[in-house]
Amino acid sequence: MDVVRVLFLLSASLFVCCCAQQPSCNHVLVYNKAFDWLMQQRNDQWLWKRNNERVVLAIQMSNHSWASDTRDLSSQLTLKQMNLATIEQIHESKAGREPALSPGQLAYVINAVAFTCQSPSNFYGLNLIDALKHQLNGSRVPSGAFLNHYEYGLSVLALCNSNAHVQANYVDVLLRGMRSDYTHRFGSGACRPFELSIFDLLL
Repeated sequence: MDVVRVLFLLSASLFVCCCAQQPSCNHVLVYNKAFDWLMQQRNDQWLWKRNNERVVLAIQMSNHSWASDTRDLSSQLTLKQMNLATIEQIHESKAGREPALSPGQLAYVINAVAFTCQSPSNFYGLNLIDALKHQLNGSRVPSGAFLNHYEYGLSVLALCNSNAHVQANYVDVLLRGMRSDYTHRFGSGACRPFELSIFDLLL
């Protein structure tokens, strides 16, 4: 089982627990097993092999006190290492030694930073919000930096979650990409809650 599958289990368990007034023992058990497995997959740098910002985001969304839990400093070590890895990749990309973060990757980083009570607009002197808006401005979907409306919508949602200003033309791009049934071609019904989140925030 890989990290992505466990993230799905973690998210699904969280969704069920949130919807149920009294979550069953089975749901809590699934969540606890998924969480424990994720923690065990960290390496000696307190990170995972990939998708660190996605893992941190999923964990923090499922447990809002995780990043600030003083009883277990490993969460703060993981967060610090994620921040350092992000800063290093940004600087390496500026120097031409590493590929730049895609808009989707940057959106996940911004969400992880915002949900762990950090500032995406002043991330160790870097303004991640401006960097993402630079990608959004003048972009057409699918073309250029954005492969599809999912990645574009994820970027807009990251701005919303960071309390950043969302320009009307960003919303227009999403509206123009909608099908007649008011959904996007994200390729899976699993994206429906994501679509609803965007339009609940924006419209």
